[in-house]
Amino acid sequence: MLIAAGVVIGLFILATITAPFWINWLWFGSMGYRSIIVTNYIGVTVNFLVGGLIAAAIFYVNVRLAVRNTRNQTTIREGRVGRFSKSALNLLGAIGSIVLFVIVGWITKDFWRDVWLALRAEEFGVKDPTFNRDVSFYVFTLPVLKGIQVSLLWIVGITIVAVAIVYLVRLGVRFGSWGNVPFVALRHLSGLGSAMLLLVALGYILRNFELVFSTRGVVIGPGFTDVNIVRPLNWLMVFLSVAAAIGLASGYVLRTPKWLAGLLGGWFVLAFIVTPLLPVLVQRFVVEPNEFSREEQYIARNIDMTVAGFGLDDVEVTELTGQDPIDPNQLPADEPPLSNVRIWDYRVVTPIYQQLQSFVPYYEFSDIDVDSYEIDGQTVQVLVSARELNIDGLRETARTWTNRHLAYTHGYGAIVSPVSQVSSDGWPVLMVRDVPPVGPSELAIERPEIYFGELPQDWIIINTDQTEFTGIDQGMEDGGFEGTPAGSISLGNVFTRGLAALTLNDRNVFISGQLTGDSRLIQTRSVIDRAERIAPFFDYDQDPYLVIADGRMYWIIDGYTSTDRFPQATKYDGENYLRNSVKVVIDAYDGTTTFYRTAEADPIADAYGEVYGDLLTPVSEAPASITAHFRYPEQLFRTQSEVWSTYHVDDNRSLYDGDDQWIVA
Repeated sequence: MLIAAGVVIGLFILATITAPFWINWLWFGSMGYRSIIVTNYIGVTVNFLVGGLIAAAIFYVNVRLAVRNTRNQTTIREGRVGRFSKSALNLLGAIGSIVLFVIVGWITKDFWRDVWLALRAEEFGVKDPTFNRDVSFYVFTLPVLKGIQVSLLWIVGITIVAVAIVYLVRLGVRFGSWGNVPFVALRHLSGLGSAMLLLVALGYILRNFELVFSTRGVVIGPGFTDVNIVRPLNWLMVFLSVAAAIGLASGYVLRTPKWLAGLLGGWFVLAFIVTPLLPVLVQRFVVEPNEFSREEQYIARNIDMTVAGFGLDDVEVTELTGQDPIDPNQLPADEPPLSNVRIWDYRVVTPIYQQLQSFVPYYEFSDIDVDSYEIDGQTVQVLVSARELNIDGLRETARTWTNRHLAYTHGYGAIVSPVSQVSSDGWPVLMVRDVPPVGPSELAIERPEIYFGELPQDWIIINTDQTEFTGIDQGMEDGGFEGTPAGSISLGNVFTRGLAALTLNDRNVFISGQLTGDSRLIQTRSVIDRAERIAPFFDYDQDPYLVIADGRMYWIIDGYTSTDRFPQATKYDGENYLRNSVKVVIDAYDGTTTFYRTAEADPIADAYGEVYGDLLTPVSEAPASITAHFRYPEQLFRTQSEVWSTYHVDDNRSLYDGDDQWIVA
């Protein structure tokens, strides 16, 4: 009986721990993106094992070697530590290796994506002007090299400490005299010290490349001090580190400790006094009194790299004087744009929509977007807003578990009104309105239910014995979902219902009698959350916009790739490279989510496409009815405008003085 109870408790604990994993697995499978989490799991596992095994191997092999080296040595100082057994040290070495395996593996496991991106990266076609290396080296390769160098440095350092302790407890060494240390111990420790110094030398080489991100000068990137002082000092440190490593490895300095002390002493003085202090003095007393003349060429480099980073290197500048005479023949061509001049402001229209078309308190028009449609052969600019569900609009006593998760499940339809038309009553002219929606054939909505939207929404369960409500009384029948939503999880068996209940921390999912064999759980109903859950490595515009196409409603989200590692480029909002390389399209009814890769050249997006082979779909495969509504993102335009307001100048002096700063209207 006790055994059975223990088994049940153990299974329950196991299910509780693993339930989120299985629900996530089922969700990604239903979305059609299971390969993404498979790639994630493989990458994390491989990096954990590789990083952990390398650390454990370095540690264990050296501890074992230290124990073996002391096998035939005579203990200098007898005592408890001197008699420490070989088997005990081997056991402690094994335990230490396991601990280091876990720690290093856990630290490096999330580093896998950087490694995979670096292995699949393509060149940007832009080289930094200081080291003449392609930008891909700084974006992809340099962070990986730096991560490996720092990790190995820590591993070797920990190993040196462990090996020194082994020699201490096995030989009982007195450190008061250099001659008391057995040569076998010195040789082993010097070899590890040489390895550590070589890693330090590598660090100084990488530090030189990282000068492209220097903030010491008047602009981002290597300035006068970095190029003429810091870089030579770093190379000098590389030379000294390699020389010290060779000296330690050769064994000569082991017999002449004065040479070792002198070499390491010089290294420490240069590393911790000269290298930090000299650049500060040069910057203060040489550069700052003659700043522009010293930094001019580096300012020019910063201009070129900043405009390239933000995609502004092919901007065409046209002067508009406002003095040219009006050509009467041009007026007919200007009529379509003039007829679409916006007279309605979204801040005014929002409460009007809510008053005229919400019908019930739990429908909300939370956001209004501007778009254009072809209506009767004419391009009409319109305001579009979705009638989304806001469950908080229900009176408090009606916000029951059944209503929140089974009954009130979706919004319904949308409003469309021209930006330039006013009714005789002074209201917007509603081209698409009411429930069910009515409007011109070009804006017909055959699937008006909005299960996925811009507003944050709780999880729901469909296909239950509880009827889903449309929520208004206009002769409509209450209905349910037709088909299988993307990202929905079947609750047709006890196992998945139990996992869902544990993941959602809601026992009603398991015990409710209203669920059937066809019931399905729908999570992540916010379109932004849905995109971020699938591909969290992209940045997303936080203002998705609604599109009506082919009888359905779709949400379009602009996705961006960005980095703060574009060399010698000034950062805006923490980034110095930004591209709108992804358009995310989400069906408002069934949640189908497609990541379209735009035609814009972008090695970062291409690298992610190589790592996640099933993620990106070429934009050429997108329906024309959808691509007609792809637009230049406002967020990207704002960022580029801010950059261009400073970096439109060709004159280095103008950037330095800031006397030609534009103000964005």
